[in-house]
Amino acid sequence: MTHWGFDGRPRTGKMVINESVADQVVSVFRELYGQLLRWMDPKHSPQIDIRVA
Repeated sequence: MTHWGFDGRPRTGKMVINESVADQVVSVFRELYGQLLRWMDPKHSPQIDIRVA
């Protein structure tokens, strides 16, 4: 995901979350950004590799 680095420049990195809150985190992002994040759900795009800690 794209985020602002501490140097003020855009960076691309991964969000690492605990599996126990993965569904809630996806729900929050889906609510904030609507269907733009539909691809985050492996049920809809199984080719996307989403790993949770």
